[in-house]
Amino acid sequence: MKKTLLPLLVLLISFSVLTAQSRNQEAAFYNKTVKDGITHVPVAENAIEAAGDTLYTFPLQGTGTDSPLNLGVTVVNDTIIVSSGGYSSVDIGDNMFYRYTLDGTFIDSVAQNGTAGWGYRDLAYDGTYVLGSDNTEIRKFDPTTLAFVTSVTNAAQSTHRGLAYDAGEDAIYSTNFTSGPLLKMDASTGTTLRNYGNPSVAPYGIALDPFTNPAVMDLWYAEPSVAGTFRLSKVDTATGNVTFSFDLSAIFPFSSGGLEIINDHPDYPGKIIAVALVQADPVDLIAFVDMTVAGTPKAPTNVTAAVAATEEVDIDVTWVDPTEDLAGTPLTVDSVVVYRNGMWLGSVGAGVQAYQDMGVAAGVSTYSVIAWYNDNPSAEAFSNSVAAGAQFFDDFTAGTGAWTITNDGGTCDWAIFDVSNYTLPADATGNCLAADSDECGSGSTLLSTATMATPVDMSMWANVMLEFDSDWQALDGDDFGYVDVSVDGGTTWVNYLTYDVVDVRNTHVSLDISATAAGQSQVLVRFKTVMPGWDWWWAVDNVGIYGSIIIPVELTSFAASVSDAGVTLNWATATETNNSGFSIERSVDNVEFNAIAFVDGHGTTTEKTNYTYVDKSVNAAKAYYRLKQIDFDGTSAYSNVVEVDLNIPTDFSISQNYPNPFNPSTTIKFGLPVESKVTINLFNTLGERVAQIANSEFAAGNQRIDFNASNLSSGVYFYTIEAVGVDGTNFVSSKKMMLMK
Repeated sequence: MKKTLLPLLVLLISFSVLTAQSRNQEAAFYNKTVKDGITHVPVAENAIEAAGDTLYTFPLQGTGTDSPLNLGVTVVNDTIIVSSGGYSSVDIGDNMFYRYTLDGTFIDSVAQNGTAGWGYRDLAYDGTYVLGSDNTEIRKFDPTTLAFVTSVTNAAQSTHRGLAYDAGEDAIYSTNFTSGPLLKMDASTGTTLRNYGNPSVAPYGIALDPFTNPAVMDLWYAEPSVAGTFRLSKVDTATGNVTFSFDLSAIFPFSSGGLEIINDHPDYPGKIIAVALVQADPVDLIAFVDMTVAGTPKAPTNVTAAVAATEEVDIDVTWVDPTEDLAGTPLTVDSVVVYRNGMWLGSVGAGVQAYQDMGVAAGVSTYSVIAWYNDNPSAEAFSNSVAAGAQFFDDFTAGTGAWTITNDGGTCDWAIFDVSNYTLPADATGNCLAADSDECGSGSTLLSTATMATPVDMSMWANVMLEFDSDWQALDGDDFGYVDVSVDGGTTWVNYLTYDVVDVRNTHVSLDISATAAGQSQVLVRFKTVMPGWDWWWAVDNVGIYGSIIIPVELTSFAASVSDAGVTLNWATATETNNSGFSIERSVDNVEFNAIAFVDGHGTTTEKTNYTYVDKSVNAAKAYYRLKQIDFDGTSAYSNVVEVDLNIPTDFSISQNYPNPFNPSTTIKFGLPVESKVTINLFNTLGERVAQIANSEFAAGNQRIDFNASNLSSGVYFYTIEAVGVDGTNFVSSKKMMLMK
């Protein structure tokens, strides 16, 4: 058993619009055959035409099952010449030249008999002859009749494939994938002028660019020679090393073919264009790629996205501006445009190198930037993934540092792999964390756990979500995957997801873990896999823990009573978040309030907290009090006002609650002639006690209690006061109240 990575087969050619590599560009697609000659679609007006963009393509003749292989390409006086060969070294019947106009109109074909049925693998033009590579020979053809004229030989190359011509030195460059060297030879004699050694990549076609920098004559490869990756790579002719690449794999996931470079296309004056043969499926193509590197800035570097330190829904994006164009000439960019997940956000000037994206919705985002200089855009440079609103996030760019990996008895563990090995959602890029017994090798077992190394504090959040991208592929009924949550340092775990023999692939998982994690300060998550045989894998990426609905400062009671010491204020909170404390304010007319004291809060807590303050300076017959709750960031909120009557009543009493009926709060007033222990209980119609409204000592005077019944159901209730005075007197009384929700 061996893991097979099945590529996503993308049908690029449907004789319609072919999407280009750059953002928002609709590439022009020439679709002309011998008969119909359909008019091409122009490049969109809002397109970004950057170096490396595909300007347009057209399909070639003689492609399809058992048809000739299209191989080399060159351009002679605005005529494209393509060579083809057969499927064997002895069948020369498919060795042909095809000619097209620049817009893809077929002109004619000419048979050519190479020494082998493979045909001329690449073509070039030296101003006098069309050059064709043919085993150890480089053949020369009349550009008008395409008749064979002569040849040169260089035995240092067992098979000439890629060909390029240097007019300045009357020299020919030749390659043979990675099987032979990059050779520079005299075009007349075939004598080797320089042997660069075997290329590090496998070029199919090669071409010289004499336009960007004539003094240097840049050499370009179309590579590699296998399907799946298509690049145009710049080669340093001093060393033979690849120095820069345009990766066109996203639009051409096929094998490369021949290559030519021109700068006199009538529809694109001034542009340097690569004419690249693409051995595509189902129809081979000629692609015209913008190679105008002079004046085109290099891409920005070190693009980084991070959650802002001051606000969890803001993202800070930073980068380093390019200082050269693709030709190596110094420049200062005009501006840099910023995108989030492909959406335009804005632009900044040269040297700013930072952008803050404010108020980003919770979830995973990737940012990209494009530098501009004299209306020329750079290639797009991408950031790491980042999650706004996440209290924990890991895309595994930095490896397993945020996790503790344990071996539970198997032969291999959770480890870092590239996401291309798995079937994950599109926002999973770069690294992922995988438990992959298949990658461990024959006979492996995988019993391993990945646990968050550091707990995350979710104490201020009422709703908590765990999200991640997942690719679960099981082999048999012994395979299991578990997602567990702990809030006690890992002593106990609560399971939230279990995978079994049923495959669950290419999935973004969202788990509501509020029942366990909300309001907790020590939240841990673990991924545990059980694959006791040489089985398949479980890959995860973009693991995030998100909080929503901040736990408020919930004031459950606020009461005032009179004693010999003064007015005693008592209040309680059920929960607190970022609570700096309470400013106590007093008024004698219930209009103008003044702060008289401050009581520190408990920050963030989900525990019930009781507070007391005694006002010893009141000297009015009646006073009003309120609390101003203040957060650490300065925001504040006011409580209801409580009233204190400092005139002492002569008898015990209790008033009807007001309002009545009520929802959900009401006020109960009672009078005490002496300091008393007061208990007020609430009963339902069955005589069951459902709440205790008061149970404490109260000073003599007129008292009031605010009661919140939000946790009770609608209905009729009875409240009973029992008061025992310090002088031994007793008082019991009941009244009816109605809660209507």
